[in-house]
Amino acid sequence: MKNLLERNPYHEPHEYLHIRAWGKMMGSYEYYISTQQALAANEHAPLTAIYERNGHWHTFESIVNPSTKAYISQIVKELEKRAR
Repeated sequence: MKNLLERNPYHEPHEYLHIRAWGKMMGSYEYYISTQQALAANEHAPLTAIYERNGHWHTFESIVNPSTKAYISQIVKELEKRAR
């Protein structure tokens, strides 16, 4: 298994804001969210990935429920403001 913290030439783990937003919504622990972000970076997941299941990265665009999508979008905007 690859070291999840190896550098990725595409995106850094902290850039996966949608995974962080999804994790916050789900009540996940910080260590779990960080690990998922590192996994996404190492697997070159789409930047809007929200979670991985059975080797497939689900993305923000695949969210069907409008209120869930709006909530995730709001959290991502807040995270973007903090990152500046």
